Amino acid sequence: MTTRRADPIAPAEAVMTDAERSALRDHLEADIRRLRRTVAGAAAEQERRAREHEDGRGDESDISAYRSGIGQDVSLAEHAAMLLARNEHALGRLADGSYEQCESCGRQIGTQRLLALPRATLCMGCQRGGDPPAKPRRDTRRAPKAQPLRTV
Repeated sequence: MTTRRADPIAPAEAVMTDAERSALRDHLEADIRRLRRTVAGAAAEQERRAREHEDGRGDESDISAYRSGIGQDVSLAEHAAMLLARNEHALGRLADGSYEQCESCGRQIGTQRLLALPRATLCMGCQRGGDPPAKPRRDTRRAPKAQPLRTV
């Protein structure tokens, strides 16, 4: 049986099917394997670069390129590690049954949102930072009158 919910942000959606959960689990597990390889590769690259330049020889341009490369490796490794942690968190939420619930307000996170962004932990209302947006106010100010072009 499919349950529906009323959410002021998004139209009511069906609860995620078992097939969708299984596909998301497979996607998250594959992404976790890829990210673990990325983190390990970045660490190996940092070690390789350090071994290459441990003697301190080289001109300023070599040293600058080395430092730039180390910075890129560190940034890549940090980003991959952050995504890895988020994927593992999402996988844990799938396992404990809380995957479709917003971690902030407890409402259901839309199925379409989770299919598009499997690491999402917040519903759209909480992601946007609060209550649903109010209806746009009609601007009651009058537009300035167009000024005729002046010729010289």
